[in-house]
Amino acid sequence: MKKAMKKLQDDLSSASIKVQWANSKHKSELDAHQSTRAKLAGMDAKIREAKEEANMIRANCQAMIDKYQNSEEIQSNALGSKLEKLEYDHEDLKKQYDMMKSKYENKCVEYDETSRKLEQVKDQLFEKEADYRRALQESKNQRR
Repeated sequence: MKKAMKKLQDDLSSASIKVQWANSKHKSELDAHQSTRAKLAGMDAKIREAKEEANMIRANCQAMIDKYQNSEEIQSNALGSKLEKLEYDHEDLKKQYDMMKSKYENKCVEYDETSRKLEQVKDQLFEKEADYRRALQESKNQRR
């Protein structure tokens, strides 16, 4: 019986050591789990913060893109309006030029006609003056 008792005591002692070892192992795993949980919570917070920062950056970039596109669109519209005005002004000036060119050509034709008429009138004047001098000379000659 002593042997059986000794064996039971040894078994009890061995079981006690195994329980202590299992408790110790369980405690260290629990500590490791809590440490991992704390690291996970920290990483989770960093990930949330990085996501928020990325969303802010994305929103800022989108705002910049929108602003740039709007400014480009506004500038494009302004340049389009300027171009339309310049085209209208160009057409107007072209019409004015064509009218003035036509007037100039008409005036040149009129000048040429007037110059011819003036030459004809001069020729007629010279003929009449010559006729008058001849008639005057004849009249002088007849009086003598």
